[in-house]
Amino acid sequence: MRNKWLTGRAIKLHLLALLVVAVCLAAGWWQLTRALGGNGPSWAYTIEWPFFAAYAGWTWWKLLHEEPEFAREKATLDALASDESASPNGNGAAAASTEDDPDEQKREAYNEYLRALSEGKNRE
Repeated sequence: MRNKWLTGRAIKLHLLALLVVAVCLAAGWWQLTRALGGNGPSWAYTIEWPFFAAYAGWTWWKLLHEEPEFAREKATLDALASDESASPNGNGAAAASTEDDPDEQKREAYNEYLRALSEGKNRE
């Protein structure tokens, strides 16, 4: 499995996040100096800019951890691990049963309903 922190997209994301956080914190510092100099409305901006920086950090974290490519790899690894743990001999031979999965039962019932509709249209 590749390291998600070092892919090309992730490195661009790191650099962009660092730039945005730095700009937001610098703007907050600038507004603080203006507020201390007597500009009243700058107090609101002094509080606002650090929140923008925190939001940029949160967005960076979410984008990095919810990247579809890595989500697929994690899902594949999780599926392999659950297959191996479900098998008594650990070789992954256990098969998923539709009787145990209510979502799969619903899916099968819906597919059967669609087949019946399709057959009804074909008869007319």
